[in-house]
Amino acid sequence: MSISAPTDISGCQLWLSADSGVYNDAGTTLCTNGQSVRQWNDRSGNSRHVSQATSGNRPVYTTGVINSLPAVRFTAASSHYMASGSYTQAQPMTIFIVCKAALTTASANQFFFDGDSTSTEVTILTASASSPPFWRSYGGTLLDGVGRTDDCYNVWSFVVNGSSSKLVLNGSVLKSGAAGALSLGAVVRLGCDASATPANFLNGDICEFIIYDTALSDANRKDVVDCVRRWLPAVTWQ
Repeated sequence: MSISAPTDISGCQLWLSADSGVYNDAGTTLCTNGQSVRQWNDRSGNSRHVSQATSGNRPVYTTGVINSLPAVRFTAASSHYMASGSYTQAQPMTIFIVCKAALTTASANQFFFDGDSTSTEVTILTASASSPPFWRSYGGTLLDGVGRTDDCYNVWSFVVNGSSSKLVLNGSVLKSGAAGALSLGAVVRLGCDASATPANFLNGDICEFIIYDTALSDANRKDVVDCVRRWLPAVTWQ
């Protein structure tokens, strides 16, 4: 690994990590196991913290999920989600998310992140229309990935760059091609879609979430995957 933190690569605009800066209140009291998360602080230096003002919609801080590390756990039945303040990211961009979803063929669509409008919608989601559920990315055009039902932690990345976009799993490119030309914003949501009234909530964990304002090179993407692989038993670059 040639970097020690995602911010070692230029262009890091947002970085959330479940092992730092997860608060039960508005940024004063760190969460302990089982507490609801009101604010999750951005480590990029840009203060793009995400939060949830409504107590019933807050995800839960959960310790020891893998390798003695914590996660922020979202429950669809409780409509858990979080959102940043005003922030719009135009293409090109590269997004990383370390996550796990509870997937079954009966699952509704689950969105890991999105904007807050269908005109500023960039996302990775699981779609329940196929069996097994299909992982997809979207930036105005669907860029489909792969059907899978595994209930494990993975590093997903989405290089959002018009016709040169890529959906990547643990360093391996699943699909490349056109993903549309939309920007992400005008706030960034975690755990739901871009509907005016949030929907398609996530059943699962988010451990790390990172946005860069550029289409990272293969070498830089590998560095980021290596940097966040502490959440995983093993990640192989292919």
